[in-house]
Amino acid sequence: MKCTYCLRKIKDNLTYDHVFPDAWYPDSTPDNVQRWTVSSCIKCNAKFQIAEDELFIRWGICVEPGLETCRGINERALKQQFFIETKDPRKFGRKLAMFKKVTSRMGQYDPKRTHIGFTPKPGVRGTLAVITPNKFRSIFSEKLARGTEFKLREKLISWKKRIGIYYEMADDSMRKQYDIWNNLLIDGETVNLGPGFSVRWAVNPSNPEQSLYHFEIWGHIKFYSLVYPKTISYELTHAWYAIKDYIRYTLNQRN
Repeated sequence: MKCTYCLRKIKDNLTYDHVFPDAWYPDSTPDNVQRWTVSSCIKCNAKFQIAEDELFIRWGICVEPGLETCRGINERALKQQFFIETKDPRKFGRKLAMFKKVTSRMGQYDPKRTHIGFTPKPGVRGTLAVITPNKFRSIFSEKLARGTEFKLREKLISWKKRIGIYYEMADDSMRKQYDIWNNLLIDGETVNLGPGFSVRWAVNPSNPEQSLYHFEIWGHIKFYSLVYPKTISYELTHAWYAIKDYIRYTLNQRN
């Protein structure tokens, strides 16, 4: 059996990973909701656990309490980093360190740079936003794409393919591209895993090797995942956008 994520053969210590983290399901999730799991090696499972913990605290404290799509998430995220009443010295130290990391990465909400869901009121200027490190977001996003491709299409994403991840922002230069993708997704399917998670997906009718997904988490965090074969033109385009993003980020940091 292969690991769904790194594609290595698993000889010993087979584990099963929740595609959507088990701890992320809202309190409003019915008992009969299917919680997707896939085969995973221990190394990948541990890597994703770290990324998911980092993201849950940052994203969880930003969602609106009481909504059906994220009931209990805000409270759980706050409890994870609430260190004042922690009596265990080791837990106190870990929670205090996490609290410092989260608060040090807070800034003013920017609809061009801050992804939807990282602030209590997306689209409202003057609101504080929790900035999420790209490292953890990339690890988590690719994990969802690989796990979902396997669950819905029963296919592993080989290294001959690229996974493009595009998070929605309130003021986004890719809005026209999103409209094109949404038109493609109209002819696709929608899978709801309880009130907290939904996946819209479609396969390119002219090229079955291309698949498109739109993920929505807690009604706040939304992003597209495009799976396609690697070609020279795609590689050059990807490199060009990566350079532009780096230059834009560097200029914003200086300003």
